[in-house]
Amino acid sequence: MKNLISILIGAAWLVLHKIENKKYVAKKVILEGLSEKEQEGCMLEVNLLKNLTHPNIVAYKESFLLPGMMIIIMEFCEGKHIQAIEYVDSW
Repeated sequence: MKNLISILIGAAWLVLHKIENKKYVAKKVILEGLSEKEQEGCMLEVNLLKNLTHPNIVAYKESFLLPGMMIIIMEFCEGKHIQAIEYVDSW
């Protein structure tokens, strides 16, 4: 496991699926201390990700709840970096 990013409400870890031998990103969202509305927002994010399929959106794999936290497993975009994407200002 490699920590990719840590923020106030969670962290993102690079993980390896032992059966598939494939890398994924595990996003840990700490639910403790969040309001009911904020927790509902986390669940909405998961439901939205489950239903999105687009080449420019990181794919959802699965999610699960643990005491006080939610784990969201997403595809790992190996070799791709946000700085490598050219931003085009259309204004």
